[in-house]
Amino acid sequence: MHSPTILASAVAIGCAALAGSFPGSALEPNHEPVQETTAHFDKPDGPLVIPDAASGNLMLSDVLREFRRVTGQNICMADETLQMLSATSVGLIGGVTVPEGEVYSFMESLLHRHRFVMAELRHSDPPLLALYHKGSRDGQGISRFIEVEEAKLPNYADHPALLVQTVIDVSPLDARQVSTSMRTLLTDSNHQKLVAMGGASSLLLAGTGSEVSAWVSMLKKASENQRTLIESQPETKDD
Repeated sequence: MHSPTILASAVAIGCAALAGSFPGSALEPNHEPVQETTAHFDKPDGPLVIPDAASGNLMLSDVLREFRRVTGQNICMADETLQMLSATSVGLIGGVTVPEGEVYSFMESLLHRHRFVMAELRHSDPPLLALYHKGSRDGQGISRFIEVEEAKLPNYADHPALLVQTVIDVSPLDARQVSTSMRTLLTDSNHQKLVAMGGASSLLLAGTGSEVSAWVSMLKKASENQRTLIESQPETKDD
């Protein structure tokens, strides 16, 4: 038998590491070595060009229209969400030209900054994305998440607004204990989920690509720490 204290310690270590990924109340995108971020989507037809909005009247809806033009994505949203986009200034100082391979990541970073998330409704042609604001009525109870295998999660690490979900094995940790401990770190129950599945070590994680990738990375480290702790403990013999 292995000590419950060891299990609790490993979960605490993992959660502490995860907490460090949350500046304030929101998870920021991972900006370590930039990778091509179009693995899930076709490469855009060209760069995303955002002009210098010296007058301050360039809105997020304007940039989203240019994003649609270069990617071919069809985008739907509720009237309330469209009004929010049309009333939200991009907030950039100066213009920027985003290369093709970074168009999705950059656009999603802007959306994330203003508390929008994106769900894929159709991947085949013609594609269809849905946009939600976390504070809108339409953003309550979102249920469309892209199913991603754990091995493919690195392709989604630079997708800070695209909703994904995955199931991982956290053994030798207990999935129920992990989900309970981590739940306090969640900032939005409408698009972030941590659910212990049928098996004792199976955990479902749902959120943006950046969030889920960060959680899985930290949980794998916590699992490895737990395994090392177990191996370093002498086996106890029953009397």
